[in-house]
Amino acid sequence: MANKKRKNKEWQLRGSKNRHHDLARSRGGTFAPRNIYHWDISSHNAFHFLFGNMTLLEASEWLKTIDKQKELGNELDIMVK
Repeated sequence: MANKKRKNKEWQLRGSKNRHHDLARSRGGTFAPRNIYHWDISSHNAFHFLFGNMTLLEASEWLKTIDKQKELGNELDIMVK
């Protein structure tokens, strides 16, 4: 089992990059190339800190909604899904 974890870790870490699933595996995402991005580790961690398991499109739409609410002068009650 430890060997399998190490092998998986070696696959994830490529220098200072790792795999980011656009649609998280916990939400049914796959290892299909169109669902994988190789990001540097700090950007990957920052994305998940800010947006949880949102897809890139969901995060973009969420930011647009916040910006629109700000333009309208509405009070913001920000919460990540």
